[in-house]
Amino acid sequence: MSSRPVAVAALLAAATVLAGCTGTTIKDSPGPAWSAVQLPAGVRPTALAADQDLIIGGRRGAGPWLATLDGHHAVHPVHLGMNSPYSEIAEFVSIAAYHGRIAALGNVHGGAHGNSRWTVWTGDTSTITEYPQTLETFGGVNGGDLEAVVTNKNGPLITGSYRFGDSGLDGGIWVPDRKPVGSHWAQPDPTGTDLDTTRTTLVSVQAAAADAEHVVLAGSTTHLDSRVHQVASVWVRPDQKRWHRIELPGAGNRSEALSIACWTGTGQTTDCLVAGTSDGRLAAWTVSGSHVARINGLPEVRVVQDGARPAAIGRPGLRAIAYDGDADTGLLYESAGRWLRGVGPHGKPMSGVAQGQQAYVITQAGDRRTLSRTTLPAA
Repeated sequence: MSSRPVAVAALLAAATVLAGCTGTTIKDSPGPAWSAVQLPAGVRPTALAADQDLIIGGRRGAGPWLATLDGHHAVHPVHLGMNSPYSEIAEFVSIAAYHGRIAALGNVHGGAHGNSRWTVWTGDTSTITEYPQTLETFGGVNGGDLEAVVTNKNGPLITGSYRFGDSGLDGGIWVPDRKPVGSHWAQPDPTGTDLDTTRTTLVSVQAAAADAEHVVLAGSTTHLDSRVHQVASVWVRPDQKRWHRIELPGAGNRSEALSIACWTGTGQTTDCLVAGTSDGRLAAWTVSGSHVARINGLPEVRVVQDGARPAAIGRPGLRAIAYDGDADTGLLYESAGRWLRGVGPHGKPMSGVAQGQQAYVITQAGDRRTLSRTTLPAA
C-alpha cells in the first residue's frame, strides 16, 4: 500500500500528514534529577503501567511479581492466581491498566525448543488471575511473537504477529470472546486489511497504546517493490472495526516505530507520542486528532543496532523519550514548547510511563534492573 492520508472519523478525520512540527527547538540541558524507587529485595522490574497508581511488573526470585506503587511510593503487592506450570515461572513483560482493571502478559521460554510460553492474566489491583491457553492460541506452527497488551473501556487487546496466509507474518490482534474476560481469545482474520502481509508489503507491529476510547498500533511497513524500503507506520481503528494504516512522514529510507504512548487530548482526540528510528538515528512523531507529524530538530542520536528500544512517555502536559544511543543513554523531554535533552537514568531503558508530572523508567545495566523517577516540567 502506498503512503497516503487516511480519512477516518473521530480519531483521524481527514488525516493530514505533515512534514514536521513547527516551532520546535532542541537544547541540551542537565535535565531533571533522577532518584531510585525502592522495591522489595529480589525484585527485577520489567514493565510499567499507569492508572490511579503506578503498576509494576516483573519477577521476584523464580516467579512473577506484580504490585502497585501509591502516591507515597509505598509498594502494595497484587495477589497472583496461578493456574498453569508456566505461570509459576513467568516474567511479566507487558502490563495495561484502566480504572482499576489490569491485563498482563507473562513470558518464559520452555519446551523442547525453548519457545516463548505466554501466560495471560486479567483482574484488578487486588488479584489478577492467569487463564491457561492452548499452544495454538498465540503460537503453534503459525505463531510469531506477542508485543503488548493494552486495555481501555472496551476491554483488553493483545497485539503481535501471526501467519494467516502464505506471504509471511501478519499483524496479529487478539480480543476476548467470552467471560470471564481473558479466559478465551479470538483472532480477527487480517486478510484484505491494512494488517495483512502480502507479496508486495510486509507488516510488522512492534508496540501498542490506548487512551480511554481507542487503541493505536505502531511498527513498520516494508514495501517489496523495485526499491525495497521500510517505513515507520501506525494503525488506527476509529470505528472499532477496521484498522487503517498511516505511514509516518519524513521517515527517511529505513525507519520503524518502536514505542508509543497515547492519551486523551484536547477536544477528546487520541493523542500519541511515537518513538523509533530513521536511518539509524532516533526519531519521533506525534499523532494528534487529524494530524500526524515528524518532530524535526531532535539532536542527532545514533541508535545501537539491535539495542534497547526507546521508551515513549506521555500524558496531557508531558512528553518524553528515554533512549539508548551508541554514545550515551539519555532523556529527551518537552518543556514550555521546547524539546530539551537531559541525562537519563543509568542503564538501557526497558519501559517508561508518566504519572502526573512524574516520569518513571525501568533500566538495565548489566544484570541489575532499576526503577527510577523524576519530575518533569509541563510540556
